Amino acid sequence: MKIKICGLAQPQNIAEVIKAQADWVGFIFYSPSPRWIEKTSPDLIFFQQMKEVKKVGVFVNASFDEVRQKVKNYTLDYVQLHGDESVEYCQTLYQENFKLIKVFRIQDTFISPTIIQEYEPFVDFFLFDTQTKQYGGSGHVFDWQLLTDYRSAKPMIVGGGLNPDNLEKLLTFIREKKLPIAVIDLNSGVEIEPAFKDIEKVKKSVKMIRLYS
Repeated sequence: MKIKICGLAQPQNIAEVIKAQADWVGFIFYSPSPRWIEKTSPDLIFFQQMKEVKKVGVFVNASFDEVRQKVKNYTLDYVQLHGDESVEYCQTLYQENFKLIKVFRIQDTFISPTIIQEYEPFVDFFLFDTQTKQYGGSGHVFDWQLLTDYRSAKPMIVGGGLNPDNLEKLLTFIREKKLPIAVIDLNSGVEIEPAFKDIEKVKKSVKMIRLYS
């Protein structure tokens, strides 16, 4: 399994997360979010020179032009769609050779297999997060048992309130159920404050995931 640390903003903190052996790092391009990357007026050269990890841009109902520009400016490897983007929206970007992660926010029931099938041809990963009004980063988990209803051939990413205290339980569940989890997504559960990660929690989480991978 790969490890994604999302909601980063400060260069020194990003460098420490990378040093802690995260595989993917995520940057949020959604201005209402407390983790909005552009709030800090980042130096684009820093991101363009970042070669040792995969860079994920997180967007919420963004325009095509915004996505294209951010991918170019930040040299993003993946586009994560965390809003209510349609199948047609995903198809347009996918046909332009963007690598896509489509997020579904769940709580009490799993996503309809029909919906998954509609999106499946136009995404590289499906990510499952907890349903919130804030489009993620809430610190709340969902019922992992719902993941056993997943039937797609596309690899799965799981997030939603994961932290060093509940991560081992999730990893044990993944192993027992033989779930096709490709990436573990950590955000608010390893933070000191929004957009600033607790490196000791990151290191502890990385170690736990590596032991189960």
